[in-house]
Amino acid sequence: MKIIAIILIIVLFGSCSNKSVNIEKNQKNKNNWVFEDNQFQYVVLNDTVPYPGDTTKFARVTKQINIYSKSNDSLIQKITPENFMCERIFDSSYAFIIEDVNFDGKNDIRLISWMSIQSDKEYWYWLFNDQTGKFEKNTILERFMNLEFDQELKTVYTRWRSGVYEYGQAIYKW
Repeated sequence: MKIIAIILIIVLFGSCSNKSVNIEKNQKNKNNWVFEDNQFQYVVLNDTVPYPGDTTKFARVTKQINIYSKSNDSLIQKITPENFMCERIFDSSYAFIIEDVNFDGKNDIRLISWMSIQSDKEYWYWLFNDQTGKFEKNTILERFMNLEFDQELKTVYTRWRSGVYEYGQAIYKW
């Protein structure tokens, strides 16, 4: 009877995919985030460090984004942001965003790189290349603040502010 129980345990736990093991390792840090779309699972590996100039507060540092294929449970790409991001810890729903920013029907990703006291935001962008099956850095979109993407009109909206009297907005067609 014990042998059957041992075999059953081995079969049940032995059938777990590598992705589950990798994700489990990545989730040991409670600051990590996991997101999914219909094609990929994204694990954003974060760490906390004392906030610059104030050791009583902590900042979040994004070290890496691991992207797993949902079709075969394999790690397909690791993205390391070029600069460590060091902001106060905030809601992951606007820190990491999955959406089609170039209107090609494929999801792209962005990670917040800066946020002002007035909640103006800038992001790092990685666009999905269907030919390579990988996400590629896009530095053009990084130049703009507060980008919003209208999927229906295929337009990009931006607004910016620089002080009390200096502000503006623009609409771009992709």
